Amino acid sequence: MKKFKLNRLEKKKLSKQFWLYPRSEDGTSRMAFPARKEEDYLAMKQVVLRSIGDESSTEKTERKLERQELDAEVFVSDQELRNIVNDVYASDYRSSSYETLIRAKKHKGTQVFYFNFINAYNKSKTKDSFLNVCCLATDFAKEKLKKYKTPKGKKSRKGYK
Repeated sequence: MKKFKLNRLEKKKLSKQFWLYPRSEDGTSRMAFPARKEEDYLAMKQVVLRSIGDESSTEKTERKLERQELDAEVFVSDQELRNIVNDVYASDYRSSSYETLIRAKKHKGTQVFYFNFINAYNKSKTKDSFLNVCCLATDFAKEKLKKYKTPKGKKSRKGYK
């Protein structure tokens, strides 16, 4: 009996994905290993198997359009931003989040997070889950601003005092 062999790159590509056979009558689905078993490989070539990680092109385009909507440039006044922050955050986090967003608005590298915050808030009026995106945008802006923070005074070199 001849041993089943695949090209190294193809084997690596196939082993990174989870493959399933179609559902049976009782609702279960059997897992397939096309990188190791020839019968599973042939079933994959005949498009019997489906990959869990595969996304249709419509899902990709929907996600891309949603990302473009969040990244659209929108500027609001500082007072309006204060009202939005008061609406989104609890009283403990309002001042630090507001200051972070003001700094993000002024810095070119973090303006995207500011836009994400404003656009996600506007979308949250129709969809609930976008308030989480507001919080994430502020957190990412805070992390990015830490990298851009300029040190006050000179830093001492290790070993020297």
